[in-house]
Amino acid sequence: MHTSVKMNSPIEFINITPLNPLISKCQIKVCYVGDTPNRNRSVITKEVAKKMANSLPGCPIVGFYNEAKGDFEEHNRIIDISNGEFKIKDTTRPYGFVDLNAKVWFQKFLDDGVNEHEYMMTEGWLWTGQYPECQRIIDHGNNQSMELDENTLNASWSKNDNNKPQFFIINEAIISKLCTLGVENEPCFEGSNITAPTIQFAFEDGFKEQIVSMMSELKDLLNKGGEKVFTRYSVEVGDALWDALYSHVEGKYGIESVCEDGEQKFAVVTADDNYYRLDFSVNEEGVVEFAAEATVIEGYTPDEEPQFSAESVAEYASKKKKKKEDEEEEKEEKPADDGKEPPKKEDKEEDDDKKKPPFEKKKEDSDDSDEDDDEDEEKKKKKKDKKGKYNLEEIQEYTELSAQYSALEENYNNAQSRISELENQLAELTTFKKGIEKAEKEKMIASFYMLSDEDKKDVVANIDTYSLDDIEAKLSIICVRNKVSFNLDDDKPEDKPTTYNLNGEGDDDGVPAWVKAVRAVASKM
Repeated sequence: MHTSVKMNSPIEFINITPLNPLISKCQIKVCYVGDTPNRNRSVITKEVAKKMANSLPGCPIVGFYNEAKGDFEEHNRIIDISNGEFKIKDTTRPYGFVDLNAKVWFQKFLDDGVNEHEYMMTEGWLWTGQYPECQRIIDHGNNQSMELDENTLNASWSKNDNNKPQFFIINEAIISKLCTLGVENEPCFEGSNITAPTIQFAFEDGFKEQIVSMMSELKDLLNKGGEKVFTRYSVEVGDALWDALYSHVEGKYGIESVCEDGEQKFAVVTADDNYYRLDFSVNEEGVVEFAAEATVIEGYTPDEEPQFSAESVAEYASKKKKKKEDEEEEKEEKPADDGKEPPKKEDKEEDDDKKKPPFEKKKEDSDDSDEDDDEDEEKKKKKKDKKGKYNLEEIQEYTELSAQYSALEENYNNAQSRISELENQLAELTTFKKGIEKAEKEKMIASFYMLSDEDKKDVVANIDTYSLDDIEAKLSIICVRNKVSFNLDDDKPEDKPTTYNLNGEGDDDGVPAWVKAVRAVASKM
């Protein structure tokens, strides 16, 4: 993979705004510009690139991921043969898009420590939550290749002194796709890639010191009076991170917010009117690991608008409690694993009755019968409701996919049946055709009656291999070489044979076709 080192030149700051946690922002080096050709022997000037930049907003970011390699590949295309037609299909998948309000800028880089190139750059979004494989683009970076729309391409070839094509000069084009490439796949523009966003500045004299001073003053201002201000981390009630956090602090703390301090993520939790900081991290497998203890946050002032509404938290807690109760109830209904049968309900009740005083037995016999019936009905209803939760037929996506699969299966079976029918017809026609051709060949061989069986041995042995023309030509050559005379009338006396001049002299009326063929061969020999 080529090296690409940023140069000390003015660039535009990228302001990163938190958004949906299922998508990730990225930065794209689209192509470099100049008056000299790139590695594809094409030329894109800076003025042309500025016009092409108008097609970047909304442009799809595509790729083809190879699970075996654990990386992306090239512009993958396949040849689809169907209905007797050849079609080229693109097998890449959209993994994101260029921001509709994307910033586009030019920035210089030093590629491979030698070549200085000015790249056109932009920003986009990747669906890392939907397609986890594109997370490697954010973590490690990938090569990138720009695709142009052929229908809108306006370009021409420059010619050398010998009037041969030299460079392909692009005058106008629309960028149709930005394709993610694997590490092993070379892009046209050697430093072109897709990476996580980078925040970069070009400092003038004294500017760096000013920034440091301003940051120090801002820190003092934010911490004045003991108040702490943190950046909120995007978490939704009910997602994986929330589940892990809630399970960890349940019964001990309430969850105020989830924040981050630089690289460190933490939860602000409450207990006894105090605020605590509970640090955590997420490993590569997605497992959340919490600190051993939560530490008190001195002087913390909560935001006016809470990160998590009380209604959503209460609803989540209610669902979690009900789920836990259902699991415990289901566990109780299962038989024990010690190999012993659980005591029957009647036996258990009988043993309990023996332990109870007589007056309690009478009371229960008279009052609990209706309660037991109601309780049994309620349990039956719960079981019925529980079973209904897992009825796939009620899921719209499942029914639609099932119907589509059935239709595809029927179409496939019909196609197979039609193919088999056509193959049978083809076999019959082929057999019929071969029979006709063989009859014609046998007739041709028989017409050369003046040749011996030894002369015709080769064509007879290869009658299925030789064509009709091959047989005619071979037998004609043998006739010429043997200088045979031809008697076409077997009923005429042997002392008056009918002969034909192989030199072609005389009238051709009534001369058989094979004789004409022999004349033609003789003339060539």
